[in-house]
Order: sequence, then structure tokens, then C-alpha cells
Amino acid sequence: MTKQLQLLRQVMIDLSIDGMLVVREDEFGGEEVPLASERLCYISGFTGSAGLAIITQDQAVLFSDSRYSLQMEEELSAEWQGITAPPASIKEWLAENLDGQKLGFDPMMMPYRNWKNWQENSNIDWIALAENPIDIIWKDQPLKPVTLAWEYRENDAGMSRKDKIKATLNALDEKFSGFLITAPDELAWLLNIRGQDLSHSPLFLAFAYLDRSGHVLVFTEEKRFEKVNKNNIEIAPPEAINFCLEELLSLIRGKIGIDKNCPYAFYQLLREKAEVLASPIAQLKAIKTNAEIKGSYSIHKRDGLAMCRFLHWLECHRRYGVSETEAGEKLLAFRRGEKNFICPSFATICGADAHGAIVHYRATAGRDGIIGEDSTCLIDSGGHYWEGTTDVTRVIAPMSGGDDAMRYHYTHVLKAHIALDQAIFPHGTTGCQLDAIARQPLWAVGMDFGHGTGHGVGTCLNVHEGPQNISKHGHTVIEKGMIISNEPGFYLADAYGIRIENLLIAQSHPHHEGSLCFDHLTLVPIDKRLLAMEYLSMVEIAWLNAYHQKIQNRLGTGIQDLADQGLAEWFVDATAAI
Repeated sequence: MTKQLQLLRQVMIDLSIDGMLVVREDEFGGEEVPLASERLCYISGFTGSAGLAIITQDQAVLFSDSRYSLQMEEELSAEWQGITAPPASIKEWLAENLDGQKLGFDPMMMPYRNWKNWQENSNIDWIALAENPIDIIWKDQPLKPVTLAWEYRENDAGMSRKDKIKATLNALDEKFSGFLITAPDELAWLLNIRGQDLSHSPLFLAFAYLDRSGHVLVFTEEKRFEKVNKNNIEIAPPEAINFCLEELLSLIRGKIGIDKNCPYAFYQLLREKAEVLASPIAQLKAIKTNAEIKGSYSIHKRDGLAMCRFLHWLECHRRYGVSETEAGEKLLAFRRGEKNFICPSFATICGADAHGAIVHYRATAGRDGIIGEDSTCLIDSGGHYWEGTTDVTRVIAPMSGGDDAMRYHYTHVLKAHIALDQAIFPHGTTGCQLDAIARQPLWAVGMDFGHGTGHGVGTCLNVHEGPQNISKHGHTVIEKGMIISNEPGFYLADAYGIRIENLLIAQSHPHHEGSLCFDHLTLVPIDKRLLAMEYLSMVEIAWLNAYHQKIQNRLGTGIQDLADQGLAEWFVDATAAI
């Protein structure tokens, strides 16, 4: 038994609980969390971005989704059991293993939606703990980040803070006296402020309350806002939030709106005054302004240049062997050279050969694979720029061109990618309907993938944002102005992974009134060496040629201006028609 598990189990005995729930998220519910909140990794060793653990005196179980099935096998020690959910049900596991017993949880780390789902009709005594037991045993726990926030330019946002507040209040039903903001990306969008609390998301971590008068009470350290405009903003210390919310209960007549992802602790505190609703900010944020759309086209041109420089560099150096971490560092260096680059939008996924089949693989120096002449390599990466955010995945072929099975799989993933890219759909179409369109070319030949087909993308915010997504569970209508990824894949365990990802923007169809279509934002060549031409239709070939011609038109001059030896020749070949 690890020391961490031993210490935690002793604390559980002291607290008189039979089980303990440990989640990956922090109190803000984010996919990316600061080092101080990596409690799941501390107790289990699992480094994935989604998951939760249930620990009893004789069991240690970690649940994650299909993206991390292989990663759980690699990272969990023998005393842990890794379970993929779905198909496994967390609620059913709890009923079978903790029926009639006490389960401890941190109410600040428990989203209201999970608490409501898991405790409903359960025979488990859910114990909201005053202190997180992981924090008790984690003696060298890092400090929480307290960095300076910075002003996000209004000409990049396309709306002023005042107008965003007004739009949010207009979308909020009149019965609500205010809205409790618990998602940092929603607060950053509303105030036109960004931060640097996280490595891969330009956010500051804070809660806030928006009242009917248009004032936003932000619970954070005063010094963090010393360099930003405070119009419509009041500051209160983070530790004052419970006191302030209790004061509100005695002052307001209406309801306080909370999002379903709000920490259960706040729902518990507000009691009958709280009402769960779909966040009005999330929907407003998802539909990009004209300025945000213009900015996204601009940054994808710069990001495309960085990606082309990287792909050419890798092609030149892989003959000698390039480590996965070296490749990721070189790609970041090329992005850093582009105008208005802020930081990576997530930790680069660079998986050679079998590592590519681990959907969210993370290379570690000294333990990473080598990209050689005969390697297949999946690279998923992106960047935050002042004007927007990118996310792109490409598969690099073996220099030999790969075998028949690899070309078959790659070509059918491309067919799925094209099917979504070319979709024409009536207004009111949801993400799950579009998901089926993308998967059909794969289903037709017995192929599929476990993750969603696409996620929403923020503007210099989270690279994964809702409410829109394209997946089997995507029930949000896809609206004009939404940016969303297109990333079907196929993964052959112990062999290779294939995923082709572009970002798309939904727009009105030019010829069919009431219908929408997509335009691709991403400008990165698709490797043609893995194509099995006999499986592509003339329409699909025409799409690929038109896509590469668009890249030539948008990036050609920039490529010519770069001094990289051989880059121009590589670019002409990479974007040549077939």
C-alpha cells in the first residue's frame, strides 16, 4: 500500500467515514487545474484530465472515460482498479459497494449536478466534509496561484463589459435577483479580463456574483486587479464569499441563479433561494462576435505557419530520431515566434506509434518514444493568442507510406472528417445529430471511436468550452457563430492512433435559407502519404484539393518570407493536388 493511501485511510477512520470520493476537478470545475488542486494525481498517480476515485478501507477504484483506458493501465499501481465509465456506472458501483455506508466528499469539489444524480434514490449517507482529507495528508501541497489579471482588449472581444453585463441580465429571467458565477472562463468573458493562474488557459480563478444593478462582486485578492479597469466591479476577499452569500439571503426577494456545475457547497448554503438554470453567460459566450470571428481567421493563419514550419522540421530530423518531448518543445518554439502568442492551449499530445493509440497521451522526458523514419506520429496541439484559440491534430505517416491496414484506417477517418466539414443542416440541428453524420463513414466499415467528434472552443479562454459539442450526448443546437472542432479518429491498441482535427465555424448557408454549414478555420496540410485512393470518392478528392489550395492561397506568401531552408519546397509538395 502506498503511503498516500495508508494516510488517507487513517484520516477516514478518524472522520468515521467508510469511503472517500476524490475528484479531478477543483472548486471551479475546470478541466485544467493548478498544481495545488491535483489531488487525484497525488493519491493515485493518474495524470489524465478527467476522472474520480472512490477509496474504501479495502478498495481503491478510479473511474475515467474511454480516452484514458490505456493510460489508466499504464499509470495505476496494482492496488488500484481502473474502470472506464461508461459503460460502467459510478452510481451503480456505489450502490453495490457502499450501500448503507458513509461516503465522505468535499462539497466545494462536488458539482451540484453530480451530487443530485448520485445521491438520488441511493441508500448511502453522503457526508459533506469541512476539510478535504487529501489536504490534510498532502504536506508539500503547492500554494494556490495568485497572479495578476490583465485587460482583454475590447476590439478583440467585440463587446464592452457594460454590453456583456446588459446582455446577460436580459437573458436572465426577472425572477432572479442575481447570478452566481462559478466558472472562471464565464467570468473572464463577462468582464473582458484574462489571467495567468493556469499553464494552458488564460484565466484567473475566482467566484463572482452578478446582481440586477449590473455590479459584479468578485471574490479575489485586491492586488490581482490592480492593473485592470474596475468599472462595474467590486472586490471582496475570497474567504468572505460564504459571509456575503449569507447576507444576500436576508436582503434579496428573488432567487439566486446557479449553474448545474456550481459547487454543492453553495447550493447547500443558499438553500431555497438557489435555483439551477442553464448559465446565460455560457450561451452568449459560445456565439462569437464579428471581432472574435475575424480574430480567429487571423490567428489560424499564424498558427498554420507555425505548424508548417514544425512539420517540415520534423520531416528533416526524424531520419536521426526525434523524441516525443523534443518534438513538442520545438512546436512550442515555433508558436512562440508568432505575433500575439500567449501560451499553449493544452499540453501537446505527441504520440509515436503505439503511444498514438492513447487518446490523451502525455510524453515524459526520459520515458518517451522516438519518432523515426518508420514511425506513425499523432500530434494534437494548439495555442492561445490575444485574438483567439487554436486546436489541431495531424497524423504524420511513416516515410515508407505505411501498410494497407493503416492506409485503410486513415482514409476512412478522413472520410468521416470530410462528412462533417461538408454537412448542410437546418437551423435547430443538435450536436448528436451531426455526430451521426461524421461517424457514418466509419460505421459503414465497422470502425468507431470512443470520444466525442467535436467540442466548442473559446476565444482566448478554454480550448474546450460548452454548451455546444458534437457527440452522442450533444443536445445543444449548433448556432451560427459557434466555433467547434471536427476530430473523428480510430485507435488500434499497441499499434497507432489516427485523428484528423480542424476547427470549424458555423455559418449561414449561402444558397439554402434557414440552413447552416461550416467553414474550416485550420490551415495545416493533411498528410497525403497514408491515403488509399480507391476508398475516396471524386467529391472527397475535390474537397482535399480545394482545402490544400486554400492553404496555398492563405499561407503561401508567409511561407516564402520565412528563411527556413527547404520549407517552400516542402510546402508546395504538401499542398499539391492529387
